Amino acid sequence: MKPLVYQGRKIANYFVDSDGNAWSTKRRESKMISTHVSGKSKYPHINLYDDGLQITASLHRVVAETLIKRPRPKQFRSEIWKTLNDAEKSLIYQAYEVNHIDHDVTNYHPSNLEWVSRKVNIEKRNAHYG
Repeated sequence: MKPLVYQGRKIANYFVDSDGNAWSTKRRESKMISTHVSGKSKYPHINLYDDGLQITASLHRVVAETLIKRPRPKQFRSEIWKTLNDAEKSLIYQAYEVNHIDHDVTNYHPSNLEWVSRKVNIEKRNAHYG
């Protein structure tokens, strides 16, 4: 299991396993976090607690941030990318979205997720749903 990452930072006492399940270790034993679907969204969400604040996070986003390395944007040559600090890279990475390869939004297994630009995500969705 790897420490859970959400919005670019690790959230204490939470982990993600290789199948994309989120776990809490806030109590004495590890416990898998249950998912829920809220509002109009069809995406599974989880509730996290950080410094007393509740965070509702899309599970596919958490899995991708925790387990899937984001690609270096093509417009940045390697030598330039290496000169950017973490804050600059984080801002650039905000432009990336998580695509469900099989178009099933309830399938958050890491093998079904990929980082893509918004444009590519829309193109893939339109190609699938016509």
